[in-house]
Amino acid sequence: LLHSNIRQIKAEKDICREDTDKLASQREVLLIKCAEAEDNNRALRSELRENQLKLQDTGKLKEQHEKVLDRLTQSDAANTDLRSSLLDMDKQISQLSRQVAAEKEEAEAYKHLPKTSE
Repeated sequence: LLHSNIRQIKAEKDICREDTDKLASQREVLLIKCAEAEDNNRALRSELRENQLKLQDTGKLKEQHEKVLDRLTQSDAANTDLRSSLLDMDKQISQLSRQVAAEKEEAEAYKHLPKTSE
């Protein structure tokens, strides 16, 4: 009976040792997985920071683009106003040129009229 108990205790001890080895091995695997997860988390955080910076840069670029578009729109409006003013001036110049030409013709006509004594 004593030998039987000793064998049983040895068998249980062996089983305990095997279980302890399995648990130690599982622990090592879990530690490796944990370290990999931490590395992944660091990489993801870094990527997130980079993406946030890119997003901020994109926002700034969008703002700059909108400002440029606004200035371009204002410039186009100013150019349209200038063209309109130039057209008005062209009309005035044409009108004045016709008026000068008419006055020249009138002056020429007066030159050719016989002089009357006053």
